[in-house]
Parts: sequence; structure tokens; C-alpha cells
Amino acid sequence: MKGLSDSNLQSMWRKACRIIHGDRCFVCGAIATDTHHYIRRKNLLTKHAWQNGYPCCPDCHRFLHTKAGEKKMVDWLSQNGWLEYLHERETQSKQWFVEHGITKNDYLKQMYDELKGIING
Repeated sequence: MKGLSDSNLQSMWRKACRIIHGDRCFVCGAIATDTHHYIRRKNLLTKHAWQNGYPCCPDCHRFLHTKAGEKKMVDWLSQNGWLEYLHERETQSKQWFVEHGITKNDYLKQMYDELKGIING
């Protein structure tokens, strides 16, 4: 499926994160131009999860890389019930796919459908 390319999913992820947070910087409320991952984007299981993304302006993006910025994200995740969800997926993807009886392509399709649902309202 064409929509499952990494660049397309990443673009959809950015757009969905901005929609979730009202197109505003997660820290200061300015118009968001960047998007920051809480769990590094090299993790396939959280790379395209909208719960793992925070729109930000360039100055606040630097702040989100600090301990205080991480605490702000953790607080939001905890308050909204997503911290455990992300940390459950902060594992080796092959192991997670086997444990959950799902293929990588099925998982990416789920992410695509979820992001598309957010974008299309």
C-alpha cells in the first residue's frame, strides 16, 4: 500500500500531532513548526504513534530535549493515560509483533488508519 511508506507515515504523524494539540507549540502556545518525539523515532512501535509527538516551535524544541522538557511530556502522557501505552511499545518490534500475533505491515496499516482518522476528523 502506497500510504505505508515511511515518509508518508511520518508526514501524517506530524499533521496528526498538530491536530491533537491545536496546531500550537506544546510548550509556549505559539504556532508549531516542528514536531518532537518523546521516545526516539528509531523505535518502530512508537515512531508513528500520535501519542509520541509534540508540536513545537524551534526554541521549545530545544527545551523538550532537556530534563524539564521530558518531565512536561511525561506529565501530559500520565494525565492523559498514554505513558504506559508508549512504554509497553518501547521494546524490540520483532518480539512485540510475535507476542501480539501481528505482522509489521499489519501494524503499519493500523498506524496509517489511526493517523488518517485523526486527519480526516
